[in-house]
Amino acid sequence: MCKALKDWAEEERREGKLEERVYSLRALMSNLGLTLEKAMDALNIPPEERAQCIAEIK
Repeated sequence: MCKALKDWAEEERREGKLEERVYSLRALMSNLGLTLEKAMDALNIPPEERAQCIAEIK
C-alpha cells in the first residue's frame, strides 16, 4: 500500500509540474509573442519533456 501511495504522489507531482509548465509556456507565447520552441528554450525544458508539453499545448 505504501508503494502505491508513493507512486500516486509522484504522478500527482509530475502532472502538477506539467500544468505549471503549460501555463508558463502559454503566458510567454501570449505576452511576449514567442514561438512554442522559443518559450520552451526560455524555460529550459529538457528535450525529453518537450513532446509532452507540445501535446498539451496543441
